[in-house]
Formats: sequence, C-alpha cells, structure tokens
Amino acid sequence: MTTLLIILGVIGGFFLLIFISHLIKLQSRKSEFKDWKVGDLLILKSSSDEYYEIKKTGKSMVRVLGWTEYNLYLEIDDSTRQCSWDCFKDNKSAVWRRNYQNCKSVMGIEPGFKPNVTNSSSFSGEKIDGKPIETMNETECQVYLKKAIEEEDYKTAELIRKRLENFR
Repeated sequence: MTTLLIILGVIGGFFLLIFISHLIKLQSRKSEFKDWKVGDLLILKSSSDEYYEIKKTGKSMVRVLGWTEYNLYLEIDDSTRQCSWDCFKDNKSAVWRRNYQNCKSVMGIEPGFKPNVTNSSSFSGEKIDGKPIETMNETECQVYLKKAIEEEDYKTAELIRKRLENFR
C-alpha cells in the first residue's frame, strides 16, 4: 500500500510540475506582450519555418497583426499567418519603446532617438532575373539600369539608381 502511495505521489507530482510550468509560461507570455502594439516588428528564431519564409522576401523582421497566449498572427507575404510562440525570439519595437522610456525617465528629457523602429534591414523585394537588387554589384546594376531604361521600367530603374548610390 505504501509503495502504491509513493508511485501515485510521484505521478501526481510530475503532473503538478507540468501544470505549474505551463502556468509560468503563460504568465511569462502575458508579461511579454503587455505593451505590444499591432504592427510591431518581431525577430523570429532562425530555426523556425516562418523565418525562412520572410528571408525569401529579403526581410529580417515581420509585423505582428495579433496575438494570444497560444498563437501569434504575423504578416508574411502580404497574408496573415498563424504560428505558435515557438517561432518568436524578440519584439524589437517593444524593446525599443522600453529603451526610449527608460532613457527618458533617467535623463529627464527626450532622448535623441525615436521610440519607433523601422525595418531598415529589409530589402525592397524587387528582383531582376530572380536576383534581389540589393545584392547586385555595381557592374550588374549598370547593365540592368540600361536595360530598365530601354524597357521604360522607371520604377526598377529608380531602385537600381538607389543601389548604385551605395557604390559612390
């Protein structure tokens, strides 16, 4: 009888431990997203499928459109994707707002930087012959600029000109 009570106690303790860890995880998520805003830029774990999806488009971060304790709703390729919290690494926008508020409270004046983040590391998404414009070298840009002007594709020509400015 004592052996049975010990075994039941161990099993009960195991399930109690799992339940408590689940509650801690949910509480941690709630405290993480307490100051989030729709449109914040998230950094995803490099091992997630969603990370590979956004990398294909040339971006490093993704916009969050909604969240719950169990799921995130992300804007990937102009569509909304539901994913679990397993893909989440950091909310860059929320962290930046926290940094801004911290500096403001310590300094007593407005810091010299803005509280919002831009996705400056993202590509324009424009590709020529399957190659992103942002990865082209100067010679490729010159060739494709001439081709874009000949074809009267002024939008692409402007993007290539902007890329060429990086080489000057």
